[in-house]
Amino acid sequence: EQVGVDVFVGWKGTPDELAAKLKPIAPAGAELVVLSNRGQKVWPNGSAETFTVDITRARFQNIDGSPFGRSAVIELLTNADRAGIDFVKTEGLFTFDGERGFSLAQGQ
Repeated sequence: EQVGVDVFVGWKGTPDELAAKLKPIAPAGAELVVLSNRGQKVWPNGSAETFTVDITRARFQNIDGSPFGRSAVIELLTNADRAGIDFVKTEGLFTFDGERGFSLAQGQ
């Protein structure tokens, strides 16, 4: 069952600036959960000293834990495109028999 999506975004600003752009584009019932860069959590409450590169992973999941369907992914990417956010790839987040099939960001 798909429970969310990671959207990899080209970004050169701060994690807080990126979060401010991404939070409003979440589909109804979903939210931005974490931003990570090179596997390290950088938002929320990331360390300003963390070395970052130009690609940041933005994780979106439904607030209530309900399935995150294809239509939610399409809505999210459409919203990102309209907001001028440069997304480069996505990865679905799935559970298998109720067990998480994806890793968490270091520090998440």
